[in-house]
Amino acid sequence: KISKLKDLIASVEKQIETAKVKADNDAFSKAQTTNTIESFSDYIKNFPEGLSVDKANKAIENIKEAIQGYIAALEEDGLPVPEK
Repeated sequence: KISKLKDLIASVEKQIETAKVKADNDAFSKAQTTNTIESFSDYIKNFPEGLSVDKANKAIENIKEAIQGYIAALEEDGLPVPEK
């Protein structure tokens, strides 16, 4: 009986880990689909030890760089820069 119980516990632990990985992957995929600083920040907040935290941080950095480049191009062309 103890052996069966140990097997059952191991099986449940594996199912829990699989569910955690799926939730992490799904959340990062959603952040990628939305592709905003807010969505990647939410992923990091909800999965601080997540599998894709480094990728999320890099995506935030890339988005910020793109915004800065866009603003610089507008200013260079003498066009108004949106406030938000």
